[in-house]
Amino acid sequence: MSDSQPRTEHVQALRQALQWARTDPSRFAREILQLKRLPGEPQPGEPGYNPDADWELDAWQAELIEAIADVYRKAHGLPTVCNHEGRTYITVRACQGPGKTFGIAMAAHIFGFAFDPCVIPCVAPKLDHLKTRFMGEFSKIAHRAAPGYITLLGIKGTTVHWNVPDPANHLLICETGKQPENLQGLRRRFTLYLIDEASGVEEKLWPVTEGNLSATEIGIRVEIGNPTRNSGHFARSHLDERTAGDYYRMHEGPAQSRRIKADWVEKMTRSYGANSPVVRVRCYGEFAASDANQLLALEWLQAARNREVDAIRGDGSLPRLRISVDVAAGGDDETVITAFRHFDTMRVGLGMTRHSFGLLTTHIETADAAERLFNKFGGRKGIDDIVVDALGPGQGTAGELYARGHLLIPYQGGAGSSDPRRWRNRRVQSYMGLRNDLRDGTLTFVDGFFEDRSDWTDFDAQCCSVKTAPNSERLEDLTTKESMKRDGIKSPDMADSLAMQYATQIPQMLTAAIAARGQMERQPETVIIPSFATRGYD
Repeated sequence: MSDSQPRTEHVQALRQALQWARTDPSRFAREILQLKRLPGEPQPGEPGYNPDADWELDAWQAELIEAIADVYRKAHGLPTVCNHEGRTYITVRACQGPGKTFGIAMAAHIFGFAFDPCVIPCVAPKLDHLKTRFMGEFSKIAHRAAPGYITLLGIKGTTVHWNVPDPANHLLICETGKQPENLQGLRRRFTLYLIDEASGVEEKLWPVTEGNLSATEIGIRVEIGNPTRNSGHFARSHLDERTAGDYYRMHEGPAQSRRIKADWVEKMTRSYGANSPVVRVRCYGEFAASDANQLLALEWLQAARNREVDAIRGDGSLPRLRISVDVAAGGDDETVITAFRHFDTMRVGLGMTRHSFGLLTTHIETADAAERLFNKFGGRKGIDDIVVDALGPGQGTAGELYARGHLLIPYQGGAGSSDPRRWRNRRVQSYMGLRNDLRDGTLTFVDGFFEDRSDWTDFDAQCCSVKTAPNSERLEDLTTKESMKRDGIKSPDMADSLAMQYATQIPQMLTAAIAARGQMERQPETVIIPSFATRGYD
């Protein structure tokens, strides 16, 4: 065999892979990226099988890369697979969990291999999403691929350069949707825009991408996300019939992805109702209008997650830490503990934890968990406070935290509000403060608010299940938790813990002498926290 023969075979194999990437992307995904079940890997139903580590593509993921390839095939007179008009705008509304970010990361690999020069701008509302999730999926695919493939890539932080003679003109770059000016002029002869969490991307981004794509030979934009808003560009791309001819539209629900577990959908429907906007959006990938009596809009909650903020500096004012503790009364209810920093003009959610403690030890275990969160975020005794649901089992927790020297607000949601003409009780008043901050854009949740990202779905569902009471004599009132339970709706423990952050009572503390005697009397002189006492919730 001559020395030239291996080199010839190598060149032929490379040309074959290039042809697959351009005209048969599903085969490229299987043979080059090895997105398939390899010999020895467990099959469904076999011992050791893990659906979360199943590399076989869902039908919708294959459709996505074929729709992208159809733009090239249409332009070159080749048979198309699904996007028969060769539409360059592809919009995908999806439920939670079908592998959205994995799907567009795979598309980036294929497009980057297929075309030179090229640029692949990847955009999301927050850069952290791209750093931790998109780039994580992209790297995972690179390491899965056939031997030698990863040597073609230079993966660094939020950029990827392909090992070609001019890598500056063959790259992937991550940019936040908050700064569309960074995308000005970001185009090459072949350009693929990948917009993740598209429902939360600001409107000013879209005209910039359209201008860039107009000056390309092959220019494609893929936008994908949960349909959390019924207005804005992403909603119009699916709902506005005047623009139907511009888009290749895809809808991914449980029927299109084997990764969506039927028992999870059933549990969500059972807990929050089939008409819950969160069930419609997260479980089925459907646009869903808010109930007329819904207090907190899903759109507001999503915006609070997408908002960029410096959790330490905030608005520059002196922050106070507050921990709020909603103590479970047993049954299906949970104990939920929430940490926030309160600044003069904004609130920043730092973390929320969920617990199920035994009734006999709940006061100690809840106090321990609250202190852990208090210490985690640098709480200062005598300065920062803890709000505790002080009815039922919460009384023991409040007493325990008093004895440990904490500044405390014993919270009773059913107690009278500061203005009974407006708010039926403290719970209603607190929820109205929460609503105002969400509506006005002065509340932000940090990326790590939940350690387990799947908790966001329950959180959104519980917040959206809180409704105003129709035909109430008061200007602002809410349906009771008891009526929610009668209607089969899960207790909104997570939402209640969040609303307790807006308690307006003055924090109090035991004196050292009283605490030492173990008495539950309160300190005669109360301690006023200006950043809470002057917030104006009353």
